Amino acid sequence: MQGHTNCQPRCRPADVRQDWIVELDARLRWHDLPRSYRLLSAVMHALDVDDRPGRPDEEERFLHRIEVGFLPDRIKAPDEAVRAVLEVMQDRTGAIDLVHLRQLLPRLTRNH
Repeated sequence: MQGHTNCQPRCRPADVRQDWIVELDARLRWHDLPRSYRLLSAVMHALDVDDRPGRPDEEERFLHRIEVGFLPDRIKAPDEAVRAVLEVMQDRTGAIDLVHLRQLLPRLTRNH
């Protein structure tokens, strides 16, 4: 399996519709659509970078990739923000392999 998602076709930032961004922005209560889009894009990129199941540091590496992708801004509650993105992606596409994500990112997917 390549990457952490199981999208057919693969989910890319260019595939994101405006309603995803609006929904994410509402969940986060940011009132900043461009910022919400940047977070969604950063998470999608981090999901697609690599796949190394079983590594104990995977969750921290994943969050770090998102934080780097979101610079120069900072995310106050990265766990909550990433969970919101994953929920929107799952709600909109049903294409996220949540079983695989739970194995790799248990803290971030505990509410799914």
